[in-house]
Amino acid sequence: MQQEKPLSELIRDLINGSYALFQKEIKLARTEASHNARSIGRQVAASMTFAIIAWLGIQALLAFSIIGLGKLLDGKFWLSSLIVGLIFLVPGIFLTIRSIKKIGHDASLPASRESITEDQELMSKKIHNITEAAKKRI
Repeated sequence: MQQEKPLSELIRDLINGSYALFQKEIKLARTEASHNARSIGRQVAASMTFAIIAWLGIQALLAFSIIGLGKLLDGKFWLSSLIVGLIFLVPGIFLTIRSIKKIGHDASLPASRESITEDQELMSKKIHNITEAAKKRI
């Protein structure tokens, strides 16, 4: 027959386990945050570099497009400027929003969240077991 642990020992195990889990979660969060910060930094630097390169090419194409379309519209360069501007503005806004959302997702520490949820479930089970053991002794 299995001998039950004293209630004080069960509580001590719970406290020690909680402390170890807490330390593990802090270490995981630090590691994940550090990794995500480096990743986000690289993404931002790459995005800025590519945006500058694209901007240089787009300047020449914009001038060409506005002048060419203006001539096709019988000298209505204001209308060609508006059309060309909107053609670049709409996808630019869409891509910018998508990029910002990706940065926000990477900064949310998903592995830490999942691990904390698992630890909460484990702690709830341990507390339930201690409560049941205390009830049996009463």
